[in-house]
Amino acid sequence: MYTEVSSIANGSRAVLTTESASLTASSFCLSFQYHMKGLPGTLKVFAGDKTSSLTSIWEKSGVQPNPDQWKNVTIEIPQFNNPVITIEVTRGDSFRGDIAIDDLILTPGR
Repeated sequence: MYTEVSSIANGSRAVLTTESASLTASSFCLSFQYHMKGLPGTLKVFAGDKTSSLTSIWEKSGVQPNPDQWKNVTIEIPQFNNPVITIEVTRGDSFRGDIAIDDLILTPGR
């Protein structure tokens, strides 16, 4: 998933979610690579139950160190009865920035 911020309004969002998937009640491990260059905005991961509001469980925002390098992240997601996992990118104040994610892997937790 790649977001180009130069042609969208401040606060615009891109969302990738498992909401329409039928995930089993389990904990999960989500890993992916991300790249944030310029003044990109915010990259967040939310998790929760489909019947309630989601909770932010991981976040990066603003200028990142070594902006030309991809970073790896692994997030432990606790068990929910009807789990949903959402990755959200929100454009910041600048029109100079990009956010990308790649190599997403979702596995059952331990």
